[in-house]
Amino acid sequence: MAADLEQGIVLTQPDGRQETFRAQGNGIVEAIAHFPDGHVIRTLLGQGVYVLELADMADGQVDPASRTTFAFRDQAATLPVPVAGEYREFETVVSDGVGPYAETILLRWAGVTDITYGDCTYRMIPGTFEHQSADYWHREVVYYLPALGFGILHSYFDNDMSEPAIYPVADIAKG
Repeated sequence: MAADLEQGIVLTQPDGRQETFRAQGNGIVEAIAHFPDGHVIRTLLGQGVYVLELADMADGQVDPASRTTFAFRDQAATLPVPVAGEYREFETVVSDGVGPYAETILLRWAGVTDITYGDCTYRMIPGTFEHQSADYWHREVVYYLPALGFGILHSYFDNDMSEPAIYPVADIAKG
């Protein structure tokens, strides 16, 4: 199914949100999320899992004022593909409305397991990304699906939250 990434793979959540993943070349996967309220967000992912850019969209265009970038030392195409049981640490520079600042990402990939979405069962490698900067931290759990070539954000938790936000997926289909 990774070949389907060229045409697009659509995730649907129970609340009606749809996220379309498409290969962009050079190790980059674009994810465009359409929320039920009309809000649209574009995320660029290195190797389908590392957030390189996050921005709101309006009328099919990125809103430059909302753009946040995450600069890794490696180019997207040379970032490591997830491997079960692996630990990695990355030093990045985040640029957003506040300005550039350093951020450390601690990444742990767990063992391979199976997960079912809709009528399909996939091999999955769960990963925990811990982002740390001088004033802020957050943790994301990502489910990497090797057969599809990208990861799905399962949960998000930061220092301003009392419990993590969970993002269930109801179905995965070709775009």
